[in-house]
Amino acid sequence: FSDEILYLDAADTAENKAARITAIRREPLLKILPVRPGEGKAGSVMLAGCRDSGILAADLAGHFGTENAEDYRDGEITVIDDCAFTNCFGLQRVTVPDGLRRIGESAFRNCTALSVIDLSHAEKLQVGKSAFRGCTSLAAIDLSKADEIGDNAFDGCASLRQIGRLSGRIGSNAFADTQLSDVRYTEPNPVLRDRAFRGLKSLRRFEITGRFESDLGAEAFEGCESLVSAGPFTAPWHFEGGWKDSCKVGCYAFSRCRSLERISFSGAWSVSEAARLFMGCSSLGEIVLDIGGVILPTSFAEDCTALKSVKCNDLFTVGERAFYGCSSLRHMDMVRVKELGARAFAASGLEKAYLPEATEIGASAF
Repeated sequence: FSDEILYLDAADTAENKAARITAIRREPLLKILPVRPGEGKAGSVMLAGCRDSGILAADLAGHFGTENAEDYRDGEITVIDDCAFTNCFGLQRVTVPDGLRRIGESAFRNCTALSVIDLSHAEKLQVGKSAFRGCTSLAAIDLSKADEIGDNAFDGCASLRQIGRLSGRIGSNAFADTQLSDVRYTEPNPVLRDRAFRGLKSLRRFEITGRFESDLGAEAFEGCESLVSAGPFTAPWHFEGGWKDSCKVGCYAFSRCRSLERISFSGAWSVSEAARLFMGCSSLGEIVLDIGGVILPTSFAEDCTALKSVKCNDLFTVGERAFYGCSSLRHMDMVRVKELGARAFAASGLEKAYLPEATEIGASAF
């Protein structure tokens, strides 16, 4: 009997449930049976079955496209529960109702045949962690009305190229290993957490229309080698109620973006903790930091060999190796600089340095 049925503890985390489901090698594991919303959480879909290749389509606004399908629409579905379709390898198409509000964690994880799901009418939609992780056939999806996209939500969607306008708060590794090329991010208050778009080799443009009121995650675009333009990254100069002094930029956020040509930050930003922020951005020609009270961290723009212009207000500190190897950098305003770290401008093209307020110049700074 235990060979036919997998028991999942309802109180367990979705990640643990998904791990147990994906570990089962028997195929099919068991017959998937739809649960009427009235028998579980009101207005939610909870399915107990995976690795069933018999389900090709799921019409959550109507019925399941299987033999002996039954219409179980007692009320509008608003939630697709955690792990609902995990490992449904045969699932190709999903129709969701307009009232859908949440897709649970790992809900469609490893649905490798899934290619069609229309979320264009699902306003304020929350997409849970790993919801579509490993959906390798999914090429396009509309996320223009999303409210939140969880960690690893589309991680491993190797065919995903189109998402239309993007909105919502973007979680860690949300789009790792996808094929996105041009993204227009229209969230009024953007949130990009750690590694949100890390390593996307095909990403060329990332346009942002809103104003940040939260930090930019570490490694958010690290290794996006084709990224030519990103931003602008704007933040308010003053936050309501004084709840936040500034938005912090995470370390390695643009490291190894070898095609990036220009970037700007304006408003209440801090880059003091953003070590190796632009390290290895070999095509980067201009950095604009209209942010005030600038402290540049370690290896800030190390090996940015095309860098010619750095515009910033009130530059106070230049960290170790901040512009090491910037061979095209000839001039830089350092009138208010008080500290220069070791090798700050070593192997750069700097021709003149005027430092009337400097109190410390590190070893091999020039």
